[in-house]
Amino acid sequence: MSTDQTARQDFRGSLTTFARVLYSDLVTIILQNVLFVLGSVPIITVGASLLALSTVLTAVVRGENRGGPTTERERVRLFTTAYRENLTRGLPYSLALASVVLVTTIYVTAYTLDGSLFLFLTTMVGLYLLVIFPLWLLRAASVTVRAPSNPGFRKAMQDGADIALNHPYFSVLQIAIAGVLALLMVFFPGLTVIFVPGAIALLEVIMYEELVGRGASDVANAYRGRASW
Repeated sequence: MSTDQTARQDFRGSLTTFARVLYSDLVTIILQNVLFVLGSVPIITVGASLLALSTVLTAVVRGENRGGPTTERERVRLFTTAYRENLTRGLPYSLALASVVLVTTIYVTAYTLDGSLFLFLTTMVGLYLLVIFPLWLLRAASVTVRAPSNPGFRKAMQDGADIALNHPYFSVLQIAIAGVLALLMVFFPGLTVIFVPGAIALLEVIMYEELVGRGASDVANAYRGRASW
């Protein structure tokens, strides 16, 4: 089997695991999504919410049948604890995301007023970044959450980019799936509050486990009750 075929098989397995976990822990995804949205209301705390969401979903996925937080109360408590602990660490995440949104908004506004080809192209790039950049931040959050010590924002972003570039097939498909999920927020805004950000974060946690951890298949086995680690 070629490397490309192996990658395809691994991605399909990861996607199947994502669907299994999403179905099994749908209540958790909804509750954590609501907490994420509420915690992000002050824009400056988006980063803390992002890190807290990544912390909880990583603990849920890696802790299934292994002593991880099993009740919704434990998972809510873990989110609030991680949120408080990451208020300072999350500031660079918040500022970086706010900068991308602000610049894109400026270009979109300028394009609607001017309509030039240059502004159209920059607007398209900005809109594309609105999908890619949050995923990059989620990947940096995965790096940070699993690191034995705080790697710092710049190092986490660099490590996250390196992982993505080393697995371009996974990266492109992950972006595509996240883009489809993001479109749901456009057509069904209510899903922003109860589902989509949490689902995208779970997708990242599963993909990161496949690429850097023990593999998505071990997660799937744990959810089937056949944990091996």
